[in-house]
Amino acid sequence: MAGTTMEYQNLLDQLKSNHLPGPVGVWPLAYGWWIAAIVLLTLLSVIIFYGIKGWRKNRYRRKALRQAKQFFSLYRRDNNAKAFILSCNCLLKQVVLSAFPRTQVAQLYGSDWTDFLKSHCSPCQYTEKAVYLLGENHYRASPDNRTGSLYPFICHWIKKHHV
Repeated sequence: MAGTTMEYQNLLDQLKSNHLPGPVGVWPLAYGWWIAAIVLLTLLSVIIFYGIKGWRKNRYRRKALRQAKQFFSLYRRDNNAKAFILSCNCLLKQVVLSAFPRTQVAQLYGSDWTDFLKSHCSPCQYTEKAVYLLGENHYRASPDNRTGSLYPFICHWIKKHHV
């Protein structure tokens, strides 16, 4: 038994030490990481593309909201209700002509115009007073000058109308 222990000891002494492998590096990436990177870049590109497209598509809304704000500040300064109502009506007509085919909306006026406005904004928070001011009031010789609900209606319609 002593001889075998000695043989084992001799054999163990002849063994060379273990060589550990080097640290695992990041590069080159595995195929799965390349696929994940390509999918992520493609997804990011699509999101950016459609975001820019939507931003450009709604440019007319942003411009109209700025104009409505200008009209309202002029109204508050000058207190000219007739000019404010006419300006708001013209602005809404421009917005509608930007978003809808000219043949469908150019000839609308009066109750047809207000029905169109009500039907293309849901949920549309309109008041009958605002609709009246846009529809028939500005054709009268002495229009109703109570325009309190008109500016919020116009801003809401410009933001929320659907094409």
